[in-house]
Amino acid sequence: MLQELNTEMYEFFEYAPNTTKVDSPIDEALESRQGVCQDFAHIMIALVRQLKIPCRYVSGYLFHEDSAKDRSPAGATHAWVEAYLGELGWWRLTHE
Repeated sequence: MLQELNTEMYEFFEYAPNTTKVDSPIDEALESRQGVCQDFAHIMIALVRQLKIPCRYVSGYLFHEDSAKDRSPAGATHAWVEAYLGELGWWRLTHE
């Protein structure tokens, strides 16, 4: 279910750098259906918590080679969601 929700988020929202700022209200991303990883993480957390699944916001750096076909440059910060799935522990929910 979480994988399906994550895929739907990825398809519904467009990753668009510089469309929101760190202090932008989440309504901007919801209305425009675009934003950056922090926007998607906040929206995903709201949806997952409605399912009564514990989850948390995580930020940091994702390592990848400069030649990788990643949406963010090497060394850029990133945000993602981790959901707690009982005996399975914390699982990262993200599309990179």
